[in-house]
Amino acid sequence: MSTLLVEDYIRIVLPSLSPYHKKKFKDGWGYSLACPFCSCHQRSDKAINDKCAVLSPITGSRQWFFACQRGIEGGLGNDQCKYSMGFAAFLKKWNPPLHRNYLKQREAGLSDSLDLLL
Repeated sequence: MSTLLVEDYIRIVLPSLSPYHKKKFKDGWGYSLACPFCSCHQRSDKAINDKCAVLSPITGSRQWFFACQRGIEGGLGNDQCKYSMGFAAFLKKWNPPLHRNYLKQREAGLSDSLDLLL
């Protein structure tokens, strides 16, 4: 059974998004995580490790989005996490070289293989 390219890339970036945990959302399983953009700017250990962001599937599609509660609610987020964004936009901000590989694979239709990364 083939997996979606986006889900393959989510598995690749998850280790760099620690701490995180898998979570059931109304639209399927996703991830609750510490925001990779604003957590390092928090003052307390609790706030640094707070799972204030999500990677979640979009209703009725095979796409995913990223959103940070701190950034969207105008709290202690920053310009990087101020808006929710599709997975490709998130990947471009978080890991530009990996984003370039993702685009190459997506354009080539290589959703069944991560050979370009290996």
